[in-house]
Amino acid sequence: MRAPDVLVVPDAAIAAGRPRVVPAEVLLAIEIVSAGSGRVDRGDQTFRIRRLPVFEHYWIIDLAEPVDMVAYG
Repeated sequence: MRAPDVLVVPDAAIAAGRPRVVPAEVLLAIEIVSAGSGRVDRGDQTFRIRRLPVFEHYWIIDLAEPVDMVAYG
């Protein structure tokens, strides 16, 4: 299972001690595009995330020159 590189969630989601957070708890999900997985990070990953409530708070950041960011929501 693929997951975004960074998830921002409320303290309560972490305190619950579950191995995974519920998508509705995610305040922000960030995918950092890496050289080896750019196609997946921009395409397949985004397609999967679109079906979840977290898509309203999803950023894709590409650090290759020129740096680029796409924010959905």
